[in-house]
Amino acid sequence: MAKEVTEEKVLTPEEYGNELVPFYAFKDNGEYKDDIFIQLNGKAYTIKRGVQVMLPRKVAQVYYDSMDQKGKAADYNRARQDEFFARQRYL
Repeated sequence: MAKEVTEEKVLTPEEYGNELVPFYAFKDNGEYKDDIFIQLNGKAYTIKRGVQVMLPRKVAQVYYDSMDQKGKAADYNRARQDEFFARQRYL
C-alpha cells in the first residue's frame, strides 16, 4: 500500500496569531465572575467567563501571559513578606 503524502501548510506568524483557538475562562461567584477585557493593537475583546469561545491565538496568549505574570507577582510578594517576617523575629 502506498501512503498518501499530504503537504502541511506552514503558517506565517500573522496567520498563526490570527488562527482561532478554543478558549475557556473559569467562572465563580467571587473574584472570577466578571467578563474579561483584553485590548490588543487597538482592538478590544470582551470575553464571557464560563463559556467556551473561539479567539485568535494572539488574544488568548495575552490572557495566558497575564495570568502567568499575576502568578509570578504573587510568588514575589509572598517571598518578600516571608523575608520581612523572618527579620521581625530577630528584632
